[in-house]
Amino acid sequence: MVVNFTNNHHKQILLEAIQHRVKSGLLTVYAFVIMPNHFHIIWRINGDNDRIAFQRDFMKFTARSILKFMFMNDDPMLPKLQEEYYWRSAKFYEAGGHDDFDMLTHFRD
Repeated sequence: MVVNFTNNHHKQILLEAIQHRVKSGLLTVYAFVIMPNHFHIIWRINGDNDRIAFQRDFMKFTARSILKFMFMNDDPMLPKLQEEYYWRSAKFYEAGGHDDFDMLTHFRD
């Protein structure tokens, strides 16, 4: 997902997702910075939470929340997110295959 952190609402969604996990005791945050198209964070994932699963779920939740906000507010950035881009694996899933990227295996296989 192309992130537009120049929009303060998107930044707030990210911060609320972080704050929720801190209040839940899942996460300890030491530092962060939100840049226009990405963010950096120094955190500790608490307990026996799997780091990869935690990061995946956090990014998935945040991306879906931002997209939902964008759709609800007719964000002018939406058409840019729907551009056709050749160098991506998503077409493999959208079209049921991609001749140029035959090294892919469907995640359900």
